[in-house]
Amino acid sequence: MYLKDNIKALKYCKKAIYINPNNDLNYSLRGLIKMSLGDWEGVVSDFAMAIEIDSTISGYYRDRGDAKEELGDKKGATEDFDIAEEMDRQAEVQSRKQKLKETTTGGEVTIYHQQN
Repeated sequence: MYLKDNIKALKYCKKAIYINPNNDLNYSLRGLIKMSLGDWEGVVSDFAMAIEIDSTISGYYRDRGDAKEELGDKKGATEDFDIAEEMDRQAEVQSRKQKLKETTTGGEVTIYHQQN
């Protein structure tokens, strides 16, 4: 049943991409389905398309890196993981800066320390 459902979902994704080829989410979803089926080359291809449309989503790089790793492309996987890591780091810094702005009152700044 699982395989049958995934094959059906792939057909819906293909149709969605045909209707709107500029929607990164369609490629991302299809890539995730291909990942569950072990179609690693298809995963790389779909996430490459998703990245081409929207290069601001770190998860796309991470998922493509996972597929490259499965294919034995250690260099390519590392490059994608590095990009995702840097994007996540920048997002964390932006989030913390925003929290600082929100907690600034009357000239005083409240700083929250997060323990890892």
